[in-house]
Amino acid sequence: MTCRCRAPTAAHAHGDRYAAKVSFLNPEWHVVVVWLANQFEAQVDLSASRGFWLTYSATDDLYVQLRPASQWSGGAQWATAIPSTRGRTVTRFFSFRPEAWTSVPALGAPAHSFADAISEARGLVFVGKTPNELTFRGLRFHRYTPPCL
Repeated sequence: MTCRCRAPTAAHAHGDRYAAKVSFLNPEWHVVVVWLANQFEAQVDLSASRGFWLTYSATDDLYVQLRPASQWSGGAQWATAIPSTRGRTVTRFFSFRPEAWTSVPALGAPAHSFADAISEARGLVFVGKTPNELTFRGLRFHRYTPPCL
């Protein structure tokens, strides 16, 4: 999968807050990776968390995948839909209830269990196959605070 997109510009200051802005430019697969412990080699047990709040805007629908350390590579991952906001900034809660997660049909079903994915989470990977203008302004987890490095 190649990605033709403008790189995230994570240092856009908005008052005392920051935003990452990403453009998916073509009808092909794109990814935006968020390391849950702020580094690649780390993993987090999110099994006690109810989910996360995401403050974002998106001009089209996309997915977020929960990728575990043991099954990091490949598109066949547990995912939940992130609906378009038509460019408006919203805050939504995304549950870690197993029934809220499925796979991206075009990428295949994961071979690992959701319990494995949530207990050894390495990152969230936002994926989409359509042109999209994305802005991420906040990501907060229930019962988890990432370390500051």
